[in-house]
Amino acid sequence: MTPRERRTALAKFSTDQLRREVRVRERRTTRAIARRYCDDCRHFRIGDSATCVLNLAMDFRTPRDYSEAHTADWGYFRLRCNEFARLRDA
Repeated sequence: MTPRERRTALAKFSTDQLRREVRVRERRTTRAIARRYCDDCRHFRIGDSATCVLNLAMDFRTPRDYSEAHTADWGYFRLRCNEFARLRDA
């Protein structure tokens, strides 16, 4: 789809409808990554940079405000990772 086609497709929606859709998708994404951060997976390694041993691409969620920085609701994640292997409690 070309940029012009995208603009035309979005033009049929009102600004309020587009904002609502963004909020819905953001909530859906937030629920999907809740408690499934890569640093809870045994494939996650921290060296010179954070990497996945399986070379899977990771996204990073930043805290939105000061309170989220203290609740640890941020970090590397994958929305759907079939290779996720939770760390065992030591």
